[in-house]
This record gives sequence, C-alpha cells and structure tokens, in this order.
Amino acid sequence: MAISCIGNNLITGGKDKKLRVFPGGNIKKGTPKYTIPHYARGLDQNASGDILVGCRNGVVYELVNGKQTEITRGHSDGETWGLAIDPSNSSIMVTTCDDNKILVWDTNKRACIA
Repeated sequence: MAISCIGNNLITGGKDKKLRVFPGGNIKKGTPKYTIPHYARGLDQNASGDILVGCRNGVVYELVNGKQTEITRGHSDGETWGLAIDPSNSSIMVTTCDDNKILVWDTNKRACIA
C-alpha cells in the first residue's frame, strides 16, 4: 500500500499493517518489521532513520528506534458533516465526517483528545 526509498533504505507498508525496512535496499528476510494499528498510505524517513507513517484512517505515527508515537489524527474520508464549538469552552470543538467518526479537538493543543 506504501513504499518509500530514502537514500539507500527501502521502506514498505502493506494491508497486513506491517512496515518493513530494508537497509541499503537489501531485500531479504530478517529486516526490521513493525506492526502499526492501521495500514500505511504514506511513508517518509529522515537522515536519523526516524520514520513517519501516514495511515489510511488519517492518523500519522512517528517511529523512533522502534517506538511508535501518534503525532496527529484526522478524519479518513473527505467530507465534513458537522462542526460545533463548546459554548462553555471555546478551545474545544467537535467534528463529524463521512467516515462515521466523531472527534473532539483541543484547539489550544492542536490535538484530538477524544
């Protein structure tokens, strides 16, 4: 579902929710494999080997030394159906989209909180 070649490293992500890293482009068994919660749709890597994974469900993960951290979240389909701001706390808003999700956002943190 996703492939990226950064320098001499090849990274792949499939519908099995596995990322494989092929250092030096050497395609063989035993390469580092990581399991992510959703399948990858976009991949990138920096010079330090840290990997960014954009997933089908709108979540972006960062993998640093094998440790996975969610860094942002969004809706996976394109159309917003509803948006409301909390009348008692204007930094909280709720969105709903055609992906059948309701997400709560903290605009001060610029993060999905529920």
